[in-house]
Amino acid sequence: MFEYVLYSHFCLREGETDLIKEHLDNIKDILEDPKHPGMLVLFYDPSWLSLLNTVGHDFDPMEFSDEFSHAREFQKFVDKEANKDITNNGPRRIRLITVGDLYRIVNNLRGDRPGREATRLRRFLTGSVSGRATGTRYDTSKVVEAIVRLRQIGSGIPVFRIDWDALFNEDTLDKYLRLSISRVLEDYRECNKEPSFHSFVLSAGYVEQERDKPVEERSIDNWLRAFATRVFPALLATRETLNSTSKAVPEDLENACDPELARKFYGLNSDGRDIEVEKTDDGTAPKEGITSFGSHPFKSVVSGSLLCLSDGAILDLPPFSNFQRNVMWIDDHLKYALHRDLGHFSQDRIPAQGQRRYLTARIPGTYVLKDRPDIEKTGHYTLGTYLPTVLRGTIVDAWIQPKPAANLQHIDVDESIERGEKTFSKGVLTRALANALRTGRIDETLIPKLKDELRHVAMKRIAQVANQWKDLSTTKNGEKQDSLAALWVTNPSKNRAISDMEDDAAKQLEVKGKDWIGWGLFKDPKSDLLNPENLNPKVSEDLNILIDDAINYIEWTLEWPRFIQSVRAVPQGELRLDLQWKSES
Repeated sequence: MFEYVLYSHFCLREGETDLIKEHLDNIKDILEDPKHPGMLVLFYDPSWLSLLNTVGHDFDPMEFSDEFSHAREFQKFVDKEANKDITNNGPRRIRLITVGDLYRIVNNLRGDRPGREATRLRRFLTGSVSGRATGTRYDTSKVVEAIVRLRQIGSGIPVFRIDWDALFNEDTLDKYLRLSISRVLEDYRECNKEPSFHSFVLSAGYVEQERDKPVEERSIDNWLRAFATRVFPALLATRETLNSTSKAVPEDLENACDPELARKFYGLNSDGRDIEVEKTDDGTAPKEGITSFGSHPFKSVVSGSLLCLSDGAILDLPPFSNFQRNVMWIDDHLKYALHRDLGHFSQDRIPAQGQRRYLTARIPGTYVLKDRPDIEKTGHYTLGTYLPTVLRGTIVDAWIQPKPAANLQHIDVDESIERGEKTFSKGVLTRALANALRTGRIDETLIPKLKDELRHVAMKRIAQVANQWKDLSTTKNGEKQDSLAALWVTNPSKNRAISDMEDDAAKQLEVKGKDWIGWGLFKDPKSDLLNPENLNPKVSEDLNILIDDAINYIEWTLEWPRFIQSVRAVPQGELRLDLQWKSES
């Protein structure tokens, strides 16, 4: 009946019915493919946060009622449109789930926990330290994804996660999705049969439309779509980008795009088809770019492109839903790296059956095309939101494994990659988590020391990132022109000003005269970059929160088995997301 489950968090708020109607037939055609029939689970999230707020905190019943009513009406619409040609006994291949389908699990989680314990659980689920959670972050919705995966354990049916704006995309549906599902499914089955693979994580990638073009000829549209990590930091800090207070003008973006800076930001080689590498004492390592302290543009798993976790992977670690701020790569590269350094993955190179390649986490020749949203307030968003988000990702990457050679050697099985050391020392977070899993608890007396170690490693990584990004600049008309990343790491935040940002724009963007994380990474970028006291106070505050979240994640991992039991306590077939669920209508 089903060979796979496609999961997507559908978070559109306007025009959702039109989008469903536009693409429904193409989606059904793929799901009904006799070679590989599948099921789509769409999670529609109105009132989800309100429901989670009932765990250990009062909630607004009117807000919940209004949101739930809207979600319920949309669910009825999707049911009618998706299943109008299906008899009562036919499989419901498209299931839109809402809080109405998930409240039983939340009730199980809530149970009879006393207030303090319930509050602790709510933080794991929403990132809210105290009071009501008021917003979602990258991994908040991943709790629902985890529920969907946990309900399928033992069935042999994989769950593939896809971003809604990649799924509801004409090119994805017409050109890429059917073949990509087939290939990811094939690799999933091979990995499941391989005795040395106890856990694994797989995914497809995003379409890079101009990969065969020389770097200097690639358009801004290509750079904006090509990789999971966006190109914003490498855009030039022009007067237009810094003073943008609304939707970006395409011409301004094109003028701000320097292909050479984009190449350096990603660490690509001269032809742009792979990353630049070098030989180190640890083996082959990325030479520069984000791959030296984060995700590999071509080889790392991508959360929004058919991400698949084995049963072992979903049982071993929870999502990072407790983190209070968005963290780049938190749901793909960093999750993969943590599994890897905890020893969950095999180190063996296993040939793919009938193919001239090895089994890899990122499966070659598999893609979806992501429909990126319009860019708003380019400079403000990049300086105040995106760059801090990327920086957090680089820090967590260092906490898991500080040596980039370790990342490269596990995801790139090319024979030319020198292996170097057989094993690498675990990062500070990985060690602490491994010890807690071994003993079943986190030693409270060691937390102050752990915080100091996390801060020390973070400052080393921040300095490394700053030293790379300060060189992301070029010369135009005889004058030096910084990228937004270079501006952020070299502008002294204590001045609380960027010379090319006009007063009117700063007022509209609500940053004039304020402490803002976007003014700069350091108080004095020419002073000691390893000194925490030199950080922009907003960056320092951000780092303190990130450290607390990392320690809280250890507690969340210890709680994870109870969460799994609560999810699986509901009998199979009773939830709309279950394979065996039957509609009453």
